[in-house]
Amino acid sequence: MVRQFGETTKAQVVDASQDPARGEPRPLSAHPAVLADRGPRDRPPADPDVAFLMDHGSPLFAVPCLVLIAALAIFEGYHWLHLIPNGSTRPTAILFLLGVVPATVALTRRLEGPASGALCGAARIGSVAVLLLGITELIVRDVPLTRAVGVTSLALAGVLLGLAVASEVGERRRTGSL
Repeated sequence: MVRQFGETTKAQVVDASQDPARGEPRPLSAHPAVLADRGPRDRPPADPDVAFLMDHGSPLFAVPCLVLIAALAIFEGYHWLHLIPNGSTRPTAILFLLGVVPATVALTRRLEGPASGALCGAARIGSVAVLLLGITELIVRDVPLTRAVGVTSLALAGVLLGLAVASEVGERRRTGSL
């Protein structure tokens, strides 16, 4: 069996190492088993997180977290528009404003879907707009600016929900379960 394996390996190496100009095999300079081990290989990425994402696409928690941020944006938008009476919007608004940009950027990094590129950009721009308008409104306390923050927050919620749906459709198409 060892002899058979060695002969098969040697034959494969001789065939693979032929000189294309003359059509003759090149002389072997090393042991045939060493030469048979050469060739292209698919190497897994060194980073296990990259390997996981290459196998599974976008993170599994991204879409539920986007829906959660959209729900918070709707809640804050209604507060900014004064559609939810009785209650101070300042403590929850500050927490929402400080967390909306990092959360949106972090969750939209690796989303896949048919329209995810444009929606990811719109979500990032919308979150920055909500942050800037919200901080300005907390300092100035102007009624038209308060309504603008509310409308922008509701628009951000709509974009985030659209992104969640587009990402799910893209994931289902990729896995073939649609």
